[in-house]
Amino acid sequence: MCREVAGYSEQTHSYIKPSLALKLGHSLQKCANFLKSEGLKENDDDKVKTANAFLSLYENDWTDIISSQALASFHEKKYNKLIPLV
Repeated sequence: MCREVAGYSEQTHSYIKPSLALKLGHSLQKCANFLKSEGLKENDDDKVKTANAFLSLYENDWTDIISSQALASFHEKKYNKLIPLV
């Protein structure tokens, strides 16, 4: 879903909005940490277990699937940006 929101193209393997993809990742991680802390406060093992499972998947897969391609798209756009000479 993050790929679609950030405008990922399968043909070019790049994002239209790479910063959005990165920001979504940070927001998802914050939400999972919040869920984990709420579960710890409430002694709700299911919430803690769910949050830990998500965070584990996030740490293992996010870099390879989303952030590395988003960073590459971001740097490519920045590198190819025209700078007017005054």
